[in-house]
Amino acid sequence: MSQRNLKANNTLMLIAFVLITFTISVSIVSAAGGTHTITDMTGNTVTVPDDINKVVTFNAIPVLNSYIIALGKGDTIMNSLSSMANTPYTKYQTILAPQIESGVDLGKAAPNAEQVMAMNPDVVITSEKSTVDALNKTTIPVVFVPSTMGDNAQNEKVMTVLGKVFNQESKADEYNTFSDEVAANLKSKLGTISDDQKPKVLNMWAPTLAVFNSSGWVVPAGGKDAFDSSSIKGGYGGVTVRYQGNVEEVQKWNPDVIVVRDPTDIPYLKGNSQFSNINAVKNDKIYVCPAGLMTWVGGAEVPLMAEWIATKLHPDKVSESDLVKDTKELYKKFFAYDLTDAQAKNIINGTP
Repeated sequence: MSQRNLKANNTLMLIAFVLITFTISVSIVSAAGGTHTITDMTGNTVTVPDDINKVVTFNAIPVLNSYIIALGKGDTIMNSLSSMANTPYTKYQTILAPQIESGVDLGKAAPNAEQVMAMNPDVVITSEKSTVDALNKTTIPVVFVPSTMGDNAQNEKVMTVLGKVFNQESKADEYNTFSDEVAANLKSKLGTISDDQKPKVLNMWAPTLAVFNSSGWVVPAGGKDAFDSSSIKGGYGGVTVRYQGNVEEVQKWNPDVIVVRDPTDIPYLKGNSQFSNINAVKNDKIYVCPAGLMTWVGGAEVPLMAEWIATKLHPDKVSESDLVKDTKELYKKFFAYDLTDAQAKNIINGTP
């Protein structure tokens, strides 16, 4: 073999060796899986796997689960709803992500770091900063997003962050577009409403009298939030989400409409003489909050909450038939589930 041919063969062998080595290296990296960084809603930078298959949710579990399900990743949730959250109001979570029913019950108290590490999740999603602090001592990525209370803008921020976590940004964008369209349609239907035509709405759990900041869905629906939280500090971003009220305060607020969580709350309020002079009680304006994956005041069904209460405040402008249509569209687009009209109405009536 000539010197020239020998040199050419050696060159070809070297090129082949480099290509094989590169291919093997790429295969190893691909098998190991890559990572990407996101910024959560505390401003923390968190590195998460590109391919997330195992997720643990903490604190506002039903809220967080609903977002994950809406992103098409419900099958990654490892934990159960916990005994405190597993209620009829979360019925569709176990329909859409059935493994939740037999998942590990982590409760809603402070996380047990050893227990979570033993589950070996790819990421933990939490709505409490204390959980971030407790689990940051481990090697598990922890992402914080707040539990929203019917606020569309906040809700869309949560979906944007979680879309980045799960590499489902286009799905999050599609969801946020749907949310904006529902809000725009509602605004168009309501038009201009004078201040004296805006009923006062109180979102309250009876009989505990826990009340919630509801301006995020009451105001866009042409109402006023009867609970004035402006002087009460706390919660995410300095906004009070939940407050323990009392009879005297409820009497003072005198809401025109009360939204409750459970159908049994209605006879309780009507049968209690302490509430007999409240406008909502006198005029039979007590309504059960819609519930599917959870009550609509939080989670992935939030875009429909303002439209729902608008059907109660201004039924001449906003129809329940449109709400049924939007509910079915939300479930089909983001939960891959075809609701019947009857199922949609049961969800809207808070009796899923």
